[in-house]
Amino acid sequence: MENTTTKATAYEEVAIIATTQKKTLVTTGQETSTSIKTQVSPTLNQDTYMEHQSLIMIAGNSVSLSCSSPVKATFRWEYHSLHSRQSIPIYTGGSINREFHGKARASVSNCNDKNCNFNVDNLQLDDAGYFSCILKTVHKHWALTVLGK
Repeated sequence: MENTTTKATAYEEVAIIATTQKKTLVTTGQETSTSIKTQVSPTLNQDTYMEHQSLIMIAGNSVSLSCSSPVKATFRWEYHSLHSRQSIPIYTGGSINREFHGKARASVSNCNDKNCNFNVDNLQLDDAGYFSCILKTVHKHWALTVLGK
């Protein structure tokens, strides 16, 4: 079986691709995050790997969402706010979409043809929502809740 790694601030977990669910609370210094992770492996009739992770973060902290692909890919990141009925593209291999309300605090790092991290610094309450990394064979989704200080 293949191993994958997902990071959220100081939280790092290596999980075997299988149907799993884990809940973790991590506190380091001033940063706290809670994470629930669910993975579904591809089946015979499905060739897409899907993962959902719920994150609870404190306002003012930073989050880094990591996405990887077993084959060369163009990474597409999307955001769906809690107040909207549709998602907006926030990154499609070039620059961060100016329509994304957190553009000034958002960045991508370690992006190449198999890996890409989407980062948001100084999280605000209105950053809460759903972030997605959409690839041909990988769909990763994060439900982000931001709590006030």
